[in-house]
Amino acid sequence: MSQTIDSVITVANRKHINVWKNTSRYLVEHIKSKEYRLIVPREDFLLFLSNTPNSFTVLCEDEIIDSSYMNYIKESLIISGIPHFRSGWIYQQFLKIEACARSSNKLLIWDADTIPIHDISFFDSKNRICNFYSQEDHKPYFISLFRILGLHKLAKYSFIAQSFPVLSYMVAHMINYIENRFSIGWKEAILSTFTKELGISPFSEYETMGNWILFKYPQMISSPRSNCFSWERHGTALFADSNNIKLFSKHSILNSNSFISFENWQSPYEAWSKSNLLIFLNFFFQSATKPKVALYGNISFIPDLAIRNIISQNTTTMEIFNTMNINSVSQTLFDLYLVTLDLSTTKLEQFLKHHDHERFILIYLINKTTTKLNHQRYINLCQHYKSEIYFFDNNYLLSCNPNK
Repeated sequence: MSQTIDSVITVANRKHINVWKNTSRYLVEHIKSKEYRLIVPREDFLLFLSNTPNSFTVLCEDEIIDSSYMNYIKESLIISGIPHFRSGWIYQQFLKIEACARSSNKLLIWDADTIPIHDISFFDSKNRICNFYSQEDHKPYFISLFRILGLHKLAKYSFIAQSFPVLSYMVAHMINYIENRFSIGWKEAILSTFTKELGISPFSEYETMGNWILFKYPQMISSPRSNCFSWERHGTALFADSNNIKLFSKHSILNSNSFISFENWQSPYEAWSKSNLLIFLNFFFQSATKPKVALYGNISFIPDLAIRNIISQNTTTMEIFNTMNINSVSQTLFDLYLVTLDLSTTKLEQFLKHHDHERFILIYLINKTTTKLNHQRYINLCQHYKSEIYFFDNNYLLSCNPNK
């Protein structure tokens, strides 16, 4: 029998806001906790307060660790030979550790860019921790682990899995151990172990705390569950945007995994960006729930017979418009738009104005020369209208601008 968590802790900043709107809602639905806490920069407080369910308590970072400490981290990284732009990343990890140490009993750290898809439990009936794991093996993390705690890697798998369940006293014990070992504050102690050869990612709070718990409290970690690797890190590469979860709700990835992450470093649809239009359409039609498709132009304009066939097979959910006369366009809301016409930027702007209230648009341009000539102008228009545009040239993805 699973146990209710006492507190879910998430650290975020404005780069997470788009996915957070979905994360926060799904968190409350699928992970039961007595409280949910969100920690954000002071300048982002109102932004998150207005985009977060009332179930959450939104806190400023300064309430956990004074934001001025970021300057100390920057100076320390410079001395260590590590680029100082990583100071914010280190600061967020420190915030998670400090927040856990100040909390009580059963906690869950949850990454802001990660959406739970199904109900998940993180503690069993004996209050033992039920982790998710990954196969990550970043050597500098374990060099730091040894320098900080005197421990070699104990875990067979990685604790880096977008979430980290822990009991608060374990974190407090680790902090106390570090401070006694170094005779300075725990944050300063950790920073003092960084050296240039560790690179730009010298430390992991999840790997450090996970191996500490294995060392001190091995009896408090439950045997790996059967689905301990059942989570997906490449949400952005697969689905482009967290809002597409419902659109692609039938996809096997969403059905077989407990949660999915939408990380900013990935390119939208990167998982299939080198594939052709046929693969995309197969992906779309097979995974979307009754998609409504609009075709602007004429299906015969598409040179690839296989692509024409798959579109024809879905004509029951498609309306075909043979002109770009906006006044003749149906008011139906569509999930996907296929444009086979060679649009001028004027006509494209007219099209975008008309569909400004919709969010899933795919543009297919068949004139290769025109595409190259107007490509940047197309991109600028799409950015202005905040539209999702995918350019295919000779059946292959030329570029995309999901504006996320």
